[in-house]
Amino acid sequence: MSKLNKVFLRIKAFFYSFYKSVSSLNYYRDVVLAPLSFSVKYFFMLTILLSIGISSVTTILTFPKIQKELNTFINTASSYYPNDLIITSKGGQVSINKPEPFIVPFPKGSLELTSQTKKELENLIVFDSNGTLDDMEKYKTLILLNKSNLLIQSQDKIEARSFKDYPDGQLTKKNVIKTINSVKPFLSFIPIIMFLAILFGTLLYYAGVKFVLVLPVALGLMLVGNIKKLQMPFSKYLQIALHTFTLPLIVEIVSMVVKFPIHVPLWFFVLNLLFGVLVVSKLPEKQTPATQS
Repeated sequence: MSKLNKVFLRIKAFFYSFYKSVSSLNYYRDVVLAPLSFSVKYFFMLTILLSIGISSVTTILTFPKIQKELNTFINTASSYYPNDLIITSKGGQVSINKPEPFIVPFPKGSLELTSQTKKELENLIVFDSNGTLDDMEKYKTLILLNKSNLLIQSQDKIEARSFKDYPDGQLTKKNVIKTINSVKPFLSFIPIIMFLAILFGTLLYYAGVKFVLVLPVALGLMLVGNIKKLQMPFSKYLQIALHTFTLPLIVEIVSMVVKFPIHVPLWFFVLNLLFGVLVVSKLPEKQTPATQS
């Protein structure tokens, strides 16, 4: 049998297990006869495929907007910097070659950048060597640069960043343009980086956090099985929980797609447990589990 055929058969087997895990209680009789490795592989294949799907869709839907905003910023960023402004850093203090206060207003069409702030802002940055926190309101500025600190409006608070550890040097418009041009080639990698970041996060959530939550479900099912006097080890209840996990997962994905979040606490855990209890209640008392592998 060729490798391609083997891959096709494995994919076919996965989707068969996926369908049967939510549509057939009798299928679980076969599950508990299979080795633990079968269910573990199914669970991780399910979470991997789901994570790839979520990452792909999220990247496709959100990146065009991000790309547009990035391109707009890259193409206009240099215009924010005055042509003859020179910012000098020396001995942990900053100075400029302009009379102070030197004010740089927001470029036309960029005021939406400040929409999250409660105060009305008119200026992008103000240079005032003796400026303080109180002066930010007076200047109606997003950023205030004094000789020792960079003060930035951040929603409901102001962040201060000291120049104490900054290296000596100068910043000119030529430096700004050079930096912007050096960044442009890397913009093409943003979709890949975005996809991988989302993939990592979703894998961590589903294959990590959700897997841990499957364990108490298995313990609950084991309690039900003991009451029913089923002669099965914990690993078999874990297998059942790994497969019944499919149902609440489908519900969660559907709720995300239709944008109708479920706010019931622990609903995922409870649904997995209830479905598992139903499965265990339908298992025959005489069952011969396979040897684990």
